[in-house]
Amino acid sequence: MAVKKTVDGIYLFFGHNTESFALASMNSEDRKPVSVMSRNNKGHGNVAQGGRVCRRKRVEFAVMS
Repeated sequence: MAVKKTVDGIYLFFGHNTESFALASMNSEDRKPVSVMSRNNKGHGNVAQGGRVCRRKRVEFAVMS
């Protein structure tokens, strides 16, 4: 599993050679956890890949003069 933080949000990447892999995450802006289930139907040591992005909401500030 790898995590990459950018100005747009946090990217969660994974790869697995098991039959299945689950990933769940939640940030302070989510109302409930978000999950991803990956299935590797091919087996035989093949690697399945996937991921999810947690996007940041852009906050605009008003300039007061």
